[in-house]
Amino acid sequence: MYESFIQWVDPDYFIDYLVCSIYLSNGDMANQKYWHTTDNAIRWRAIFYDFDYAMGFNDGSVRRNLMKNFFSMDGTPTASDTLYTYIPAALVQNKAWRERFIERYVELTVTTFAPERATRILRELQDEMASEMPRHIARWKRPASMAKWESDVNHIQKWMEERPAYALENLRKYFGLKQSYIDELVAKYTPAE
Repeated sequence: MYESFIQWVDPDYFIDYLVCSIYLSNGDMANQKYWHTTDNAIRWRAIFYDFDYAMGFNDGSVRRNLMKNFFSMDGTPTASDTLYTYIPAALVQNKAWRERFIERYVELTVTTFAPERATRILRELQDEMASEMPRHIARWKRPASMAKWESDVNHIQKWMEERPAYALENLRKYFGLKQSYIDELVAKYTPAE
């Protein structure tokens, strides 16, 4: 069954999409889109789309754990329906896939989502967008003001600084992992200074 799945779906990209959705605590997880080339040279991939309810903007919590939402055969209730997550729920039952997911989750937590790196990118984007925000606010009335936008950017930075510890603890608890195993993976992927 897994062999059939990976003929059509890019498994590494799918793992990265799940890790990002869970790590960033995307509260609008039902809004998903996928694409592939018609010749399937590029297999099906999720599109990173509609993450405006991520990073605490959905529930304010840096502690939130969406693993149970993505890995439940019962699905996750949404505002209008139930989001069924049969594919990730089935994949997580596969030991090799689960181990790959866990390792990649830790790797992205300590590299891609490292607070220093994430903050640097956030501030670069803030600098790039600052001159356009007054026009955006005038047109869309959201956020309500430059002060509100700056407050939201600061919220994102604080969230990114606090998230790694909670994300790793959520992973450890959900999969019943030993802290020593998490520590080994963190050491393996922490960039040398």
